[in-house]
Amino acid sequence: MEDYLGGDLTVRVRCSKGTYIRSIARDLGKASGSCAYLKELKRVVIGPFSLEEATTPTLFDPDVHIRQGVEVVKSIPGITIDEIKPSFVSRVKHGAALEDVFFQHPS
Repeated sequence: MEDYLGGDLTVRVRCSKGTYIRSIARDLGKASGSCAYLKELKRVVIGPFSLEEATTPTLFDPDVHIRQGVEVVKSIPGITIDEIKPSFVSRVKHGAALEDVFFQHPS
């Protein structure tokens, strides 16, 4: 429990995927001999992403945020990303069809 003010209970829940937070609110109401509903839900972390690292569409910078996204994907076990060899980047940016020879495969 984080706060209780004017009949509003604020809680922080750390849970796994598949947890129904609205059901927890309902169950807390039943346990207290009352009823309850979810007034607000804020997801602050999901997997490797956190609210502190989020951005808005107007502040989105592809040179910053997409690169960070690639780093997040690289950190997922079992995922590998082949990068374009620097000598082929310009050709790919200008619409060249991707060929295996363009890629640096991780060792």
